[in-house]
This record gives sequence, structure tokens and C-alpha cells, in this order.
Amino acid sequence: MSPVHRPDQHPDVAHSPEPSVQSTTRPASPSYPAGSSATATLVVTALLVLTQLYAAIPLLAPISADLHGNATVALSTAFSLTYAAGFLIWGPVSDHYGRRRTMALALGILTVSTGCCALAPSLPALAALRAIQGLSASGFAPVALAYLSEALAPPRRAGAIGAMSTSFLVAGIVGQVLASLVALHLGWRWFFPLCGGLLAVALAAVLAVVHDAAHASGPSGSSLRGQFASLGRLALRPAVLALSLAHVTLLMVFVAMYTGIGGHLESL
Repeated sequence: MSPVHRPDQHPDVAHSPEPSVQSTTRPASPSYPAGSSATATLVVTALLVLTQLYAAIPLLAPISADLHGNATVALSTAFSLTYAAGFLIWGPVSDHYGRRRTMALALGILTVSTGCCALAPSLPALAALRAIQGLSASGFAPVALAYLSEALAPPRRAGAIGAMSTSFLVAGIVGQVLASLVALHLGWRWFFPLCGGLLAVALAAVLAVVHDAAHASGPSGSSLRGQFASLGRLALRPAVLALSLAHVTLLMVFVAMYTGIGGHLESL
């Protein structure tokens, strides 16, 4: 019996089976789940988080006048001290409970405390809220950088971490410009609910697109107390102390530069 050929099939040409949709679609790797959307979300969120730090410079004068006192401690000192201390806390916490969960918790607290700053009736109340802001804001940068180093494929890590670092620096300009414009046209209290709303959107985006890497998800084997003990031993090494001193000097230069820029912005 001679073979039966389809009308659209030449007898002398071999035809391979048509590829299915499943074979041409590549799912995201569980080992490296972060893509462009996760990277872009974290970069924009970094800009919003660090804006809360640098906004203190242009808001200092209107808040001091409205609350009848020097707002330097309430706006800058309270935030900066807890922000610095929080870096030592959130890292081990994220190692133990996971990057995504820790970022979501920190951003949630930051969103609520930022909105509440608009309701502060006095400088002590504002200082307490800014301290909560600083502590929760410090839960983003180290955890996000650790996430990118784990969840991105190795060829893409350098570019993503560079974009994140650029966002941290650009926040010094964006934060001051945004705070100045809002304080000038709407009043300083409007700055905080505006940022709170933007942070809420960022939190929703993080929950939607950020997923822990398979090799880094879930609680780690060591206890949380043991991780803090290891961090303490690491912090006392001479090389780490020298690097920390260099960082303090560098950040003082940044603060001085941004303070000078803030004076020029107020005069425009």
C-alpha cells in the first residue's frame, strides 16, 4: 500500500512536528527569579525611601516656624540615628526570614509612619515618628542589595546594583526638590501623605514582582541570635572598622554638599 500524503506536504521533504507553545516558552528560573520588572521596582522604591532622608533639609525652616522650635533634632537627627542603627538589624533578620518578607515589613512600617508625620502636633511627636521612619527605611537598602545579588543572574548583577546605587545618590536631589515644591505650594504637611501614597504603591509593586530565590528562601539554619553574634564579631575586625570610618567621612561630605544645594534651592 502506498503512503498517503497530506495536500500541504511534499513527499520528498521531511517535516518535523510543530513546536508546542510550552516548548517555546521559558519559565523564570527558580534560582534567579528577578527580572527587569523587579529591578526597576526596587530602583524606584530606593528613590522614594531615600527621599525621606534628604527631604529634611528644605523642610527644616517651615517646620521650625510652624511648630515653634528648632526642628533639626526631630527631622534630621532622629531619622539618621535610627537609620544607621537599623542597617545592623535588618540584615540578619532578612537572612533568617527572607528578603521579600523583610522588605515588605519594612516598607509597610515606613508607609504608615510617613503618613502619620503629617499629623504630628509637636516636635517631640515628630521626632518619634521620624525615628520610626528611619528605622523602617533602613530595612530596604541592605535587603534590596542582598536580594539583587541572590535573585539576579550573575551577568546582570553589576548593572542592577549600579542602578540601585545611582538611585540612592539621585534621591539627594529629587528629595530636596520635591519637598521644596510641596512645602512652597501646599505646605510641609502635605509632603508626608504624598510620599506615603507613593510608598504604598511601591509596596504593592514589591509584593507583586519580587520573589525570593529558591536557594535563599525560608529561614536559615542558624538562629537569629547567632547571626547577630557573628555580625558583632565581624564589626570589630580592624579592616571593617577602618572601612566604617571611611564611610562616615564620605557621608559627611555628601550631607555637606546636599545642605549647600538646599540653600541654593531655597533662594530660587
